Amino acid sequence: MVASMVTKIVNNLQITIKRLHIRYEDHSFASQPVALGIGIKEVSVRTTNEDWEVAFVAAPPQIHKLGNLSDLFVYEYHDPTSFAEDVNRMKNIFTPDKGEVDITGLGTLLCPWADSLCLALRMLT
Repeated sequence: MVASMVTKIVNNLQITIKRLHIRYEDHSFASQPVALGIGIKEVSVRTTNEDWEVAFVAAPPQIHKLGNLSDLFVYEYHDPTSFAEDVNRMKNIFTPDKGEVDITGLGTLLCPWADSLCLALRMLT
């Protein structure tokens, strides 16, 4: 009974992460400090039915998961101000009113990129 309930929970687990931004600053070279950053507007993994529509599944022979990635970007920034001084700029990278990522003025290593992944997992019995 408990194992069955745990299986249902795991099979229907959905994960969504929004507005993730990680920035590393290196000030060890005073002549040219640098910041490297990675950001994701949204990443999600959801359970779907066989038609790839988000749904609750009870005990199917296959589990379908749909993964979405929205606006993944990587940047480098030479001569950055301290993050504490630049916090408003960092908050505004994700501009909800525009619905897009604004990385103007940063050295872009990977421009905002989005993709989807469909995965079908066969359940072992």
